Amino acid sequence: MRSAVIVDVVRTPSGRGKPGGALSAVHPVDLAALTLRALLERNGLESRQIDDVILGCVSQVGEQGMN
Repeated sequence: MRSAVIVDVVRTPSGRGKPGGALSAVHPVDLAALTLRALLERNGLESRQIDDVILGCVSQVGEQGMN
C-alpha cells in the first residue's frame, strides 16, 4: 500500500447564510469544484495525479444535508 500524502488544505469562502446572500446562488457541488481546481492550480498538479480526496462539510443545509 502506498503512503497517503496531505499536499494542501483549503476551505471554501463563507458568508452569512441567508436567501439572497453572496453565495446563495452557488450550488454546493460547484463551490467544491472551484475549491478543488484552486488546489490543483496553486500546487502545480493535474487532476489525473490525484487518487483520492477527502472533503468535509459543516453545518449542512438543503442539498448539502441531503434533505
